[in-house]
Amino acid sequence: MLTIPFKATEESPWFAFAGSLVVVGMLVLFYSVVSGAVQAGELRRQAQASQTTATLRCNALPNWSDKNDCLKEMGTKVSAQQSPLFASR
Repeated sequence: MLTIPFKATEESPWFAFAGSLVVVGMLVLFYSVVSGAVQAGELRRQAQASQTTATLRCNALPNWSDKNDCLKEMGTKVSAQQSPLFASR
């Protein structure tokens, strides 16, 4: 039979030490999760800003076919408003 050499009571220094380790471990885990979320958000923001800049650059092209090719190459949907067929309406 396994016996514990100390009593796990509130007066025991081991109880306070173990509780402190659990709290510190939870804080480290929380910090790790929050840091990962912040990094993911920053990467998403940078990707979105890059996509917006590229879309604006494509939309600034004077020729419609160049603009359309640029947007297709970038993988952006070409809207019907940009089509010359609907320009006269």
